[in-house]
Amino acid sequence: LWMQGDGALFDWFHIADIQDEAEFRREVDAGAGRFRAVAIDVRRLIDWAASRPEIDTNRIGIIGFSMSALV
Repeated sequence: LWMQGDGALFDWFHIADIQDEAEFRREVDAGAGRFRAVAIDVRRLIDWAASRPEIDTNRIGIIGFSMSALV
């Protein structure tokens, strides 16, 4: 399951190259918004799965790596 497409939630290399504070803040805010959207989507996915009669709610699990683990 890929959340938010193929792009990164935070483009760390782009953020590292930003020289302007206002642009830096915009990029960090945009990344935080993407991260928040993914967290909400994952919660909705779990709620949907838990509502399905064919799914055992005691066996729902999620594995994430790096930032995905935080979501």
